[in-house]
Amino acid sequence: MNYWKYIVMSLLASVAIFHVGAVWYISGREYELTSPDYYQKEQVYEETMRRYRLGREWDWRVSVSEETGFQLVIRDGDGLPVVAESVKAHLMRPNQASADLALELGRTGEGVYHAPVADLPAGRWNLEIEVASGADVAAYRSHLDF
Repeated sequence: MNYWKYIVMSLLASVAIFHVGAVWYISGREYELTSPDYYQKEQVYEETMRRYRLGREWDWRVSVSEETGFQLVIRDGDGLPVVAESVKAHLMRPNQASADLALELGRTGEGVYHAPVADLPAGRWNLEIEVASGADVAAYRSHLDF
């Protein structure tokens, strides 16, 4: 007696049953490709991109040292100093979140902003700066190595 045809038929039947079960399982689920608050998320994203576009038009110079602390010099596209109402900086350590710093910089001159910083460990830091000047808010990202 030849059992091969029964073996092949049982394998084909098990594959067919598996696929029918998978289709039945998946069709019973509700999948939605967009989140309910996609419009609000899009608005936040567009505002963030607008801030970074404005920030790219400015000249940013950052220096950090133990003697002077955190110093930021900002000039606009024409080379004029940027007068800001508030300047916030966030120094983030990629491999040590507990070392992250949030700084509020004070104005010390025309387009010059300063904040004291404690001993910063050597290594790579990610820097995010947000500057509010009137109704405009500009943002800047960079990496610092010390």
